[in-house]
Amino acid sequence: CRYRIGIENDDDFGVMKKLIGPKGQNMKTIAMRTGAKLRVRGRGSGFLEHGGAGSKREADEPLMLCISCPHPQGFADSKARVEQLLRQVQHEYIQYCKDKNLEVPDLRVACFDERTLKYDAKSRSQPIPALPPTARGPPTSEFEQMVERNIEARNEARRAHDFKEADRIRDFLKEQNVVLMDEPHARGPGQLVTSWRLWKGDTKTGDSKPDQASAERTP
Repeated sequence: CRYRIGIENDDDFGVMKKLIGPKGQNMKTIAMRTGAKLRVRGRGSGFLEHGGAGSKREADEPLMLCISCPHPQGFADSKARVEQLLRQVQHEYIQYCKDKNLEVPDLRVACFDERTLKYDAKSRSQPIPALPPTARGPPTSEFEQMVERNIEARNEARRAHDFKEADRIRDFLKEQNVVLMDEPHARGPGQLVTSWRLWKGDTKTGDSKPDQASAERTP
């Protein structure tokens, strides 16, 4: 399916940067946790898809975010996460327009079917909910909030060279079937330094994932 963004990309607001996130983290996180493939295409996307070799260009269409996933549950989950992200970005754009004394657009999150480009009846246009000015897309469940709090605490321990505590947190999350992946040499908040996914196997046997211990001391 496709979601039309409803905002033109420019150097000031920079909707593409807000959608993709630092180092593509927003797209990576959704793809990793759902198994979906995501692609932003259209004017201002930077995705070149039309024309011959050496003369590729963006599609002459409004900016849109496309999702594909072979698994129904992953597809539904990816749509929910994309809609949450779009509502956040659109809310920020509305506030931006108010601050700049620009006309405030009537933005809505709408899913179109890939083949017919008709509204998806199960995900038809909904008004953007009111959010506080500092709102950022929160995790979608108490479990995810728990995981991300522990990731932040683990990275605080790593920055303080308390590797014993970092190992303890990593092992605790491993018991919850959570696999951690550290970005080499990354710095900043936990969600930018470390990504995670659920492992469906039995992590307690030690067969669930490659050992992450060596990653604890990555600067």
